[in-house]
Amino acid sequence: MSDIFTYVVLGFVILGIIIILVTFSSIKQTGNKINERRQSEEFAIRAISASVSEADQTMEEINKAAQTIFEELEDKHQELLFLYNMIEERKNEEVGPASDIIFSDTRQKRLDSYKNPKLGKIRALYDQGMTEEEIAKTLGIGQGEVKLILSIGKGR
Repeated sequence: MSDIFTYVVLGFVILGIIIILVTFSSIKQTGNKINERRQSEEFAIRAISASVSEADQTMEEINKAAQTIFEELEDKHQELLFLYNMIEERKNEEVGPASDIIFSDTRQKRLDSYKNPKLGKIRALYDQGMTEEEIAKTLGIGQGEVKLILSIGKGR
């Protein structure tokens, strides 16, 4: 009986050693998986950080471009205001005997077209009933220019 007992104890010891080895191997594999996952997460974090940094740079470039455009628009606006004021001053200076002369519509249109060919075209299209937007598209010019020319023409 002691031989059987010895074999049983020896079997349990071997079984215990096997369980310990399997457990140790499992823990080691789990540790490796955790390290791989950490490395993968760190790589993802670096990639996201690089993307965010690139997006920030792009936003800065867009902001600079927008600022430049706004500055150019402001300059053009100031130029238009200056020209508008000059036109108003000119209209106010035209006080005298010649300002009492009233031209017929036909003569006025002819005078407009001699001074500026665009003005004649714009007035003709406007007189045909086209809107400012349609005139701008037809002639390939800006709506603001059409409005300005029509408003100058109306002042005469």
